[in-house]
Amino acid sequence: MDWGAISGGVMANAIWWIFLAVLTSAAYIVGKYGTGFQKNVALARRLHEHGNNRFVFSRHEYPERLDAYLNRARRSIRIVSISFKLTSDECQLAELFRRKIAAEPTFEIYISLLQPGSNAARLAAASLDMKAEVLDKEIGDMLTELKSLRATLPPADSGRLFILTHDSMPMGSAIMLDTDNPAGTIQVETKLYKVPRSESFSYEVRAGSLFFERNLKSWQRVIAERQAV
Repeated sequence: MDWGAISGGVMANAIWWIFLAVLTSAAYIVGKYGTGFQKNVALARRLHEHGNNRFVFSRHEYPERLDAYLNRARRSIRIVSISFKLTSDECQLAELFRRKIAAEPTFEIYISLLQPGSNAARLAAASLDMKAEVLDKEIGDMLTELKSLRATLPPADSGRLFILTHDSMPMGSAIMLDTDNPAGTIQVETKLYKVPRSESFSYEVRAGSLFFERNLKSWQRVIAERQAV
């Protein structure tokens, strides 16, 4: 008796029944939930094809703390933000920046904030429903903290921490990690009009898609128009 042929036939038969069960389940899901399910699948596929890793509906839903997210970077960190205000939950990042720069001799960090007192800062304050002078102080405090960090770095390291300001009003803020690398990512966070910043939503896009390239070029323009601090 050819046991190999029998076992092969059994295996083929089992695979066929599994395949039939999958088709039946898919037909049941589509039948129960209708075209809405199909549209959701198509949307998920399209987002994946265009490099979208995730969509977060508010800051409360981020799967990790900011320091853990930034610690993913292996070559560079580029941040464009309004004030880069950090809460106690988001931690103080000075030591993380110090460690990243010291660990890799070519590691670079760029941080560009709104220029205090600028037209863009006044518009941002109105959108955030806060007084312009309060936002100016918030930005100024962060710039002072970053400059203090840079002043304590060795000369070989301090030149790789770039502190910048910009007088433009992009759609929100961005964190770009290793964008010159195939594993690079860009996280873009929007700021809704007169809504707490904790309710901002965001998406993350990975390198390798045209959508990533469009995002990268746009945020690079903001940095290119910067003023060094």
